[in-house]
Amino acid sequence: MTPCYTANFVAPEVLKRAGYDAACDIWSLGVLAYIMLSGRTPFASTGDDTPEAILARIESGKVDLSSGVWRTVSNEARSCIRRLLQLDPSGRPRAHELLSEPWLTNPKEPDVPTQQETHPTPPPADLRRAVDLTFQAMTSSPLTPQILGPVSQSTLAQRRSKPQRRFPPTQL
Repeated sequence: MTPCYTANFVAPEVLKRAGYDAACDIWSLGVLAYIMLSGRTPFASTGDDTPEAILARIESGKVDLSSGVWRTVSNEARSCIRRLLQLDPSGRPRAHELLSEPWLTNPKEPDVPTQQETHPTPPPADLRRAVDLTFQAMTSSPLTPQILGPVSQSTLAQRRSKPQRRFPPTQL
């Protein structure tokens, strides 16, 4: 129930504070795959994005998988990412199901695009800029602690490390 996330990778159910499970990690995996294939994050667009704007785009569920570099990405890869980024957590594949995902299990030779279909790969500097802007948006949030420290120092970790009080069964 405790929201614990990074703005560009957070699953919608975490934002809704309705409880979440391992499906939120599948969402984050989809975001990572999107970044690796396209060179940009799916929900941040400019350096002026606030964390709130990024989170609103995540909740909209709109993800571009058809323009730009996506024209040269296989249908199997786009289908897999679409499934990973389903708004409804029950519609996402479970980790063991990904082991039989066609994109991951049936590698095939990539089609060689014609000159007209070729899109330049984004330069590494563009990807680095996108990651830097994401970090900047995350750390500029008023909800983000200004000093990052070890995970063990977080309030959630400290609360979880405290022994739970056990009450003896009631005697009748």
